[in-house]
Amino acid sequence: MLLGGLFLLPLLLANNYQLSSLKVGLIFFGASIFSSLASLFVGRLLPNYGNLTLIYVGATLMALSLLLLYSFTGVAIIELATGLLFVSYSTIQVALNSLVPLTLGNKVGLGLGVYNLANFIGMALGPAISSKILDATHSYGLAFLSSLILVWLIFPLLFRLTIPKNQ
Repeated sequence: MLLGGLFLLPLLLANNYQLSSLKVGLIFFGASIFSSLASLFVGRLLPNYGNLTLIYVGATLMALSLLLLYSFTGVAIIELATGLLFVSYSTIQVALNSLVPLTLGNKVGLGLGVYNLANFIGMALGPAISSKILDATHSYGLAFLSSLILVWLIFPLLFRLTIPKNQ
């Protein structure tokens, strides 16, 4: 849902807050720098906490950022939520990039290919769904709420992965 947010946030900032393209770009630049630094930190945390824990953390941060975007207004809140959204995505990506090879044994190439395919499909669907919701409702809040609902669906799936299998 990151790309849905990346699609909606510049529109929101330009249309509702009349920010110039330069100011919107600077907000995204700051969030990108913060995200890249966070990914280095997350990479160091990975051996100590594990992939699934960091995916939980990333999904929680993403849900928090979408909740902020849905619930509050103001450029400062949007800047904070944008930073959280970027950091959450990089946290999830770092954890997934190290988890996929561990789960597939000798079929790592196939697993990474399927992972990348799913990632590309998600990058296409996020903005498409967000734009359709925005077009139908004319509400940025509802578009962010729908993204939030999709992120909440991750938690039962993650919980299911953490339950030990009885053998």
